[in-house]
Amino acid sequence: MGGEPAQIEALNNISTAFMASRALHVLADLGVADLIDDAPERPDVLAAKLAVNADALARIMRYLSSHGVFEERADGQFAHSPLSRFMRSDHPLSQRAWIRMIGYGTWDIASNSTIR
Repeated sequence: MGGEPAQIEALNNISTAFMASRALHVLADLGVADLIDDAPERPDVLAAKLAVNADALARIMRYLSSHGVFEERADGQFAHSPLSRFMRSDHPLSQRAWIRMIGYGTWDIASNSTIR
């Protein structure tokens, strides 16, 4: 005994790792990064442009901000971080298409073929 908390934490980190990648896939699919320029933007304004739920969008953006994707300002607006700029479609090294492609059920297919 003795290492249990660290081992449990390691398992918890592994079991929830998909959450950040799935949130990234959702925002890339929506094109959120393309709607933020140099000025920060309010999540309700972004949500209106995307026709999505403002509270849900704010929660996903806040979650990704904790991982360095976007920056949440004290006033609740979101700005680009160095990472989120690569999610813009017009960035010369844009990763948006890759993030969208890898998010389309790849792991669902893998898990179904392994289990069945």
